[in-house]
Amino acid sequence: MGLPVVGDDQDLVRSRTPCEAIIARLESSIADFNVERQTLLSQIAACARGLQPVHALRRKLLTVTAQANDLQQALTKANRDLATKRQHALIQANEMDKCTSPTHRLAKETRVTVRMNHALPSAWTISAEGENNPQQATDREAAASCGRSDTDSRSQGHEMHIANQLQELKALVQQMEGTEKALCQATRSCIQAQQARDAASLQAAELSSRLQREEERHQKAQREYEHEMAALRAALFKQNTEHEQALLDAARSNAADLAAQARRGGQASRSLEAALGEARRRNAALEEELAVLKQRRAADVEGWTHDITAHRKRLAALEGALRQASVLERMADDERRDAVLAKHDRLVRQQHAAASGRRRPARSTQEAHAIRAGLLQMAEDLQARLSRMRSGET
Repeated sequence: MGLPVVGDDQDLVRSRTPCEAIIARLESSIADFNVERQTLLSQIAACARGLQPVHALRRKLLTVTAQANDLQQALTKANRDLATKRQHALIQANEMDKCTSPTHRLAKETRVTVRMNHALPSAWTISAEGENNPQQATDREAAASCGRSDTDSRSQGHEMHIANQLQELKALVQQMEGTEKALCQATRSCIQAQQARDAASLQAAELSSRLQREEERHQKAQREYEHEMAALRAALFKQNTEHEQALLDAARSNAADLAAQARRGGQASRSLEAALGEARRRNAALEEELAVLKQRRAADVEGWTHDITAHRKRLAALEGALRQASVLERMADDERRDAVLAKHDRLVRQQHAAASGRRRPARSTQEAHAIRAGLLQMAEDLQARLSRMRSGET
């Protein structure tokens, strides 16, 4: 966090304006606060990463608890099915008992029938005896035949009833065997479900203990984190208080400096305004003098230009007169001299017209070449005459 301004910071503050120094200190304080904020966020993220195994164990415990509940429901359902099947088995056992009593009765009747079959030889003996006594034999034979027919019909009915009872008994035995198998399977499933429930209970107990340990460790870490956060908050509050006090002191001193600078600035502005008014007055006077000087200079320049133009005209006239005199001295009085003088006069007039600003039509190129050739010829003639004159003088 920021601290009171000392040492190099004071030099930096002196090199800047007060507002810039305050802004710089505030920016540095904000940067330090952002760094501490990032540190706190990283610590919170580390605590959250430490809680991830606890949450995973809780989710696993919930899953195992749901599985244990499912197994408990399956075991309850199996117990209900087992009780239902036991009830059916008891009902079938009662039915078997009920079927067993007619079977015993049929067996007794069968034994009676067998005894009657053993009594047949005595009947035959009686029939043999009846041969001697026909009437008695006939009566006995009719009685014996009636007894045999009744016995045969009764024995057939008993046999059919016994066969039906045996089939029902076989069906009941098969149903009993299926019920016993289903009962064994249900018992086995119940035992397996109980074992799975016990294993799930053990696993749930282990997970509960692990979860309790993780919660204790998490609570310990939470307490340590809260203690560190409290210490850090206290330190931050203290640093912020000190920094705020330092900023307030610096702001008060800067406000005093600003007030002094404002007073000095007001005095300087008033003096500058006075100097500016004086400078404006002097500038107005100088501008008036400059306007007068410009007018005088323009008049002088115009006079000088007129004088120079007149002098140039005089010089041109003198040069033409001198040139003409020199030419006249060196040339003989003939037609050629007159032509050269006429051309010279034309050239002088053209020069005067150009100097005075009058525009004349330009000569053709052939005429210019002709004049140039004539002048060259005149120069050569003059050179030859001068050579002859020098040779004659010698």
